[in-house]
Amino acid sequence: MSLTSTYIPLNLHKPSEPFAATVTANIPLTPNSSEDVRHISLSVKGSQLKWLEGQSLGVIPPGQDANDKPHRLRLYSIASSRTGEDPQELTVAFCVKRVVYQNEAGEEVRGVASNLLCDAQPGDTIRVCGPVGKHFLMPGDAQTPILMIATGTGIAPFRGFIRTRAEQAAVGPAFLVFGVRTSQDLLYADELRAFTARPDHHVQLAISREQTNAQGGRMYVGDRLTELTDILWPLLTQGGLHVYQCGMKGMETGVEAAFAAIAQASGNDWPALLKQLRQEKRWLVDTY
Repeated sequence: MSLTSTYIPLNLHKPSEPFAATVTANIPLTPNSSEDVRHISLSVKGSQLKWLEGQSLGVIPPGQDANDKPHRLRLYSIASSRTGEDPQELTVAFCVKRVVYQNEAGEEVRGVASNLLCDAQPGDTIRVCGPVGKHFLMPGDAQTPILMIATGTGIAPFRGFIRTRAEQAAVGPAFLVFGVRTSQDLLYADELRAFTARPDHHVQLAISREQTNAQGGRMYVGDRLTELTDILWPLLTQGGLHVYQCGMKGMETGVEAAFAAIAQASGNDWPALLKQLRQEKRWLVDTY
């Protein structure tokens, strides 16, 4: 069964000609957490936009930066399937964390695009462009096994993956390993539970401040991967497993270390295998 069309939509609205999307929903996902994460839904009805799961859209904030130049666009992973949140209205969603931090001078800095989106109310307009990206797409065959590894808002593209696979009658094994700090930081919990209704769909959580690994330390995504060795390794080496990683860049080290340990235990050359996976486009990374 084919999932990914041979046609990959790219830059249907360029940054020089963005589309004024209308906010349809702004839903707090972490009301009991110290971090503010929102599900932002936008109507792009009337635009030329189409997209595939794993692509991103650009958001162009209004106004100018400190150098009196127009704000540059920020890319956000699409958190919807290709049919959108509401296919009849053509809506697309982002999963956005509000960025607020102190610089070296002790001054508060607020992320321009993230705060624009997190403060947006239904009816507001947001300028968007794109889509962009063709390296993080789902396998063309829906029966190809996939492993999705996410931290925080890195869950966004995988929500699109999950929603698309839920619409398919026959799909292969799918695994999601999702890392968050606390239970209050877990995103889309109800959808993740629904995803596991199929026996070949699995979700493993790594809640670092609440769970411990086998050594008694904090539980991270790499630790969960180690626990899945017996299932994942045969799929990786013989079953055509595609591995996707999305989230904070620091996650890559733990993920590679976990697979390197698995390879060593089974007498395999991990650097050589990793090189092969990258060449075959089965090791796909979108971190920031």
